[in-house]
Amino acid sequence: MKKRSNDGSCAKLLLKKSSGHLKISLAIFLASITITGIIGLLYARQYFQYEKDFLENVAMRTITVERYFGNQSVRSVSFTDVSELTRILDKEFPSTKTTVIPVYRPNTGFTVDESPINLFAVERSHSFLVDLDDMLDNTAYSISQQPKTIGLEISVITEITDNGFVSGVLERVILNTELGASRNTPILSTQNFFPSMLEYPTFFVNMDTFHEIASIFLNREIVSMQDATDSGLISLQGIFVYVDDLRLVSAVASFLMEQDYSAAAPADAFDNFGETLSVAFMVFLLSSICLICMTTVNIILSFRSFYRVQQKDMGVLRYMGFGNKRIYKMYRKNLGIKFLQIMGVSALLIFMAGMILFSFGHWFVLAAFILSLAAFLCLLFIAISRFIIYSYVRQELLVLIRESKEFE
Repeated sequence: MKKRSNDGSCAKLLLKKSSGHLKISLAIFLASITITGIIGLLYARQYFQYEKDFLENVAMRTITVERYFGNQSVRSVSFTDVSELTRILDKEFPSTKTTVIPVYRPNTGFTVDESPINLFAVERSHSFLVDLDDMLDNTAYSISQQPKTIGLEISVITEITDNGFVSGVLERVILNTELGASRNTPILSTQNFFPSMLEYPTFFVNMDTFHEIASIFLNREIVSMQDATDSGLISLQGIFVYVDDLRLVSAVASFLMEQDYSAAAPADAFDNFGETLSVAFMVFLLSSICLICMTTVNIILSFRSFYRVQQKDMGVLRYMGFGNKRIYKMYRKNLGIKFLQIMGVSALLIFMAGMILFSFGHWFVLAAFILSLAAFLCLLFIAISRFIIYSYVRQELLVLIRESKEFE
C-alpha cells in the first residue's frame, strides 16, 4: 500500500518530463479539433439560415395564380377556379400535397378613422400563408403596430348601378387587433397589389369575420363567397397554391401554365443555393476529415515517439519494484489528464463560438458537437493507451526478462 501511495507523485514527475515536441503536437492537435468544430458550427449556422429562408419560408413554396388565358381571352381568376385548380392538381400530383388558397378583398368602401385600409380575408386553416398560427374571429391581424381595437367603417351599399354603386349609412364594426402578420406574405406581392397601397394600414381577417363584414357591406346575407364576388364589389386578390414539397414548386407552376393559368412561382435561386450548400458541405466534410486525420496521425506518432523514449523510465520503475499494471496505470493517468485538458479547452471554445453563432439557440446541435468531440477523444485515448502505452510497457517487461535470463 505504501508503494501505491507513491504512484501519484511518480505520475506527476513523469508528466513533467513531457518533451517540447509532444507539447507542440498537443497544442496543434487542440487547435485543429477546435477549428474543425467551429467550422462545423459555421456550416450548421448556414444551414439553419437556409432552412429559415427557404425550407420554412412559405413564400418559397407558394405559387400565385391571378389570371386565366383560355378560350383566346384573358380574365381574372374567379370563385369557380378554386375548385378547378384543386381538381386538376389532385389528379396530376396525387402523391404531393398541394393546397389551393383563395384570398378575398373588398374593392372599395372600407376605412378606419376615415383613412383607407387594405383588408384581406383568409381561411382560418390557411393562416400560415400570412405567418400566423391561428386567426381568431372578430380580430384583424396587422403587419405594423396598431391600436388594440379599430373601428372599421363600412359604407353600406343600397344600390348597384352600371356606373358603380350607391351607398347609404356608414356602419362601424369594432375589431380587436393583433400584430404578427408577415409583410413578406405572397398576398402582398401579387401583380394586382400596387406598392403604393402598402402605405395604408394592412389587415387580415378570417373568412367567418369577413362574411359578417361583407354582409354589412352588401346589405344582404352572404351565403357563399361566390355570391359575394358576383356583386363585383368583392374580388379575389388571387389564388395561391401551396406546395408541400419544395422540389416540386417549379413542376407545379409549369403544369398550371400548361393549363392556361398564370403561375408566378418564386425564383429558382433556391435550387442553385441548395446545390451550393451541398458542395460547401462536401468541401467542409472532406477538409475536416483530412485535417483531423493528419493531426490524429501526428499526435499518435508524437505519443509513440514520446513513450519510446520513456521506456528507460519504465525500466527504472520496474527495477524499483513497480509492477507492470502500476506502470501502465500511471502513464495512462497522465495521458488522461492531457486529454481532459484538451477536451475542456476545446469544448469551452466551441461552446462560446456556438453561443455567438446561434444566439443562445440550437442547444441540441451544440451539445451534439461537444459530445462528438468527447467521443472522438475517448476513442483516441483508448487507442493510444491500448496500442502504444501498453505495448511499450510489455516490451520493457520482455526486455527485462530476457536480460535476466542472459545474466543467469
